[in-house]
This record gives sequence, structure tokens and C-alpha cells, in this order.
Amino acid sequence: PVESFIDDLAKQLGIDPLQFRLQNAAHEGTQTAYGPRFKVIGYAETVQAALQHPHYTAPLTDSSNGSDPSSNDGRVRGRGVASGFWFNIGGDSTAAININEDGTIALTTGSPDIGGSRAGHAMMVAEEFGIDVAQVRPLIGDTSSIGYTFLTGGSRVTFATGMAAIEASRKAIQELCKRAALIWEIDPEAV
Repeated sequence: PVESFIDDLAKQLGIDPLQFRLQNAAHEGTQTAYGPRFKVIGYAETVQAALQHPHYTAPLTDSSNGSDPSSNDGRVRGRGVASGFWFNIGGDSTAAININEDGTIALTTGSPDIGGSRAGHAMMVAEEFGIDVAQVRPLIGDTSSIGYTFLTGGSRVTFATGMAAIEASRKAIQELCKRAALIWEIDPEAV
């Protein structure tokens, strides 16, 4: 309903619906209605790309015979535009990395699995270490084994707990480099 209203409003003002959205687009630094300011969101760039796309400026035709879109049986062809937004609330997340003697990794997080998030977190850790995902065992900790983790819901877990898993991986890699450097008697940056 809101997007249809935006189209109607643009039509009443004699402005292209995409151009109207572009004129009113949120950008990096725009304050949200709920408080924080947007970081890079890419909305204006997306609308601009749609405006410049050949399909947007192509004439509308009846697909059955290539004629005027309102011909034949009275049905009219058109094109629609809509914009959407989904925010990520972030919040604290905790992840711990343990490297086993056989080279496998135990990844413990405080987020219960939703929608395959354990697999996603394991993939993130595997990518950081440059190993096969089968070598990462994702585990769900409890309040006695892992630090505080904010709520589990929506897309927050993949992003926030995933970032915690990536940061834990990077810290573990730094520690491995320091230890190897001591053994090899070289600078950690050379490892």
C-alpha cells in the first residue's frame, strides 16, 4: 500500500516514480526514525541504476502482438516499482575458537542455531583460516561456557555472531603467528 501511494503521489506531482524516490532517498549519514544514522546502504545507487536501465525506459507493449499496451482485450500492461528495507539490530555476540591437535577447529558461539546459522558461522571461520569447512565443528555454548550473546532472531545471528566468529578467528590466527614466530625466531609479521 505505501509503495502504491508513493507512485500515486509522484504521478500527481508529475514526477517519475523512481525520480521521486531518488529525490527522497536516504543516504549514508541519514538519521533513521528509530535513532541511529545509516552507514553505507546503497539505496540511491540502486534506484539510479534502475532509472538508467533500458527496461525502465522501454515502451510498454502487448506481449502477444507487440502493439500498444492497452489494445486488444482491454487489459493494460505497466511496470511497478517498490523499495524495501530491513535493518539489523546488531547487539553483542560472543564466539570462542579452540584449535585441536589434529588441526580441526571447535567454534563455540552463544547463539542457538536458526536457519543453518551454525553452518554459516563454520564457513566464515573456515574462510578466515583457509581450511575446508569440514574441519570446523560449530558448537552452541551455554551461560557457563561462553560470554553474553544478545537475542536470537531474524538475520541478527548470521551477521552479529558471524562477525564475532570472524574476529575470534583473526585473534586466533594472530596468536598462532606469534607462537610460530617465537619457535622460528622471526617477526610474527613474517609468518
